[in-house]
Amino acid sequence: MENWELGEEQTIKKENVLFGLVGALLGTVPGIILWVIVGQLGFVASACGMIIALGATLGCCMLGKCSGIKVLVISVLAILLATFAAICLNYIIAIMKYVHSPIDQSIELFKLMLAKSSEYRLEFFKSIGIGYLMSFLGAYATCAKFIPSKNKQVSE
Repeated sequence: MENWELGEEQTIKKENVLFGLVGALLGTVPGIILWVIVGQLGFVASACGMIIALGATLGCCMLGKCSGIKVLVISVLAILLATFAAICLNYIIAIMKYVHSPIDQSIELFKLMLAKSSEYRLEFFKSIGIGYLMSFLGAYATCAKFIPSKNKQVSE
């Protein structure tokens, strides 16, 4: 009978999808805040989507200890939600400044304008499209290592 020795102690990390989702959402907060600040300064804030993507991925990995396809799915969900939230916040804050109204009235006005104005709706959806494009360009570089590749060979 042979004795087998392990050269290095292997740590088993337990993945927690719920904590991964919470971590991804928390990780997007700096990107959302930066998006709103840059947008309110009058610049195109879409580049902040890359920070949202990075935060989502790192938050998922750090808090949820997730890896592989789970990181990809959780990060995509968090990026979609965070990018949408950042763009909506930007629009609502712009309405607050322009109309000098409290946040609750600005939210109602935002919803009304989306429902009634096709020009406003078109501009909003263009912002959403560009925001998602920039966020997912940033996410690709961050999440690419978590996508399983068919070309990778397992070394024995």
